[in-house]
Amino acid sequence: MGAALVLAACGGADRSDDAGVAGDPPQISILDVSVRAGGAATLEYAFADDGPVRVQIDWGDGSALQGFTGEGGTFTSRHVYDAVVT
Repeated sequence: MGAALVLAACGGADRSDDAGVAGDPPQISILDVSVRAGGAATLEYAFADDGPVRVQIDWGDGSALQGFTGEGGTFTSRHVYDAVVT
């Protein structure tokens, strides 16, 4: 059984048009993902948006979600897995 890494973002600039129809969600670019021996993972990602965006990361191992609210930019998140997932 393997683990899945999930990165999600929502919010951002005014997401509705004059009719109240929601616009597109923020676009996320995964720049780099690495997992080193011993279970340390690094995720580098970027998003561009005009307003605050809520980012959440589910590392896929049952640990608490990692998240923050921020403006667009490039970010790095790190996580250490307790055990090797196969």
